[in-house]
Amino acid sequence: MISYIFLLLLLPISIYGQEDQDEICLKTFQKAKTCMDKLPLSKEIYKAPFSDGAKNEQFLDEMKQLRNCVGRNDCPVLNQFVSYFYETELYATYFTNTTCMTTETLPQLLKTCNEKPKPPSNHVERRCDKYADSCLINELKEQGQCPSLKMIYVDMMLKTAKIICDLVEENREQWSHYFDLVDVKIDFPVM
Repeated sequence: MISYIFLLLLLPISIYGQEDQDEICLKTFQKAKTCMDKLPLSKEIYKAPFSDGAKNEQFLDEMKQLRNCVGRNDCPVLNQFVSYFYETELYATYFTNTTCMTTETLPQLLKTCNEKPKPPSNHVERRCDKYADSCLINELKEQGQCPSLKMIYVDMMLKTAKIICDLVEENREQWSHYFDLVDVKIDFPVM
């Protein structure tokens, strides 16, 4: 009986000391907004990589600054967003290192591979699986634009594109919710 009374006394104290997860996330997204306001290309993350080399370099620099400014925190939703901009930074770096692709190359390859007939299968493909399609690498090899050493970067770029796509698909609604609350407009397009 005494233990129940003890629990009843401690419960309000423990609840009082805890901050609501939504409030924690709102504060951390506000901090992210403050960081992003100083870094204009961070709000254009969905456009990366950029075809202009100087703009791409500026973007990569801003992503490093943003990562340092926001850091890890107590909001799982923002931590997923930090992972998203880290992966996007990697994607832009791999793109820069390939030197044999333009920003139009991947959409063209995706279109070409999407139009090719596929053998019947019971496997239901998810939207992001298209970045793991071996057709992309095969098409690029057939075009002869990328030397074999650069194909390593292309492969890493495609794997990173799939990770980015998965992150956006899984988190788009929550990210948009919090960014809307702190008055930041970022598009998270269907990839």
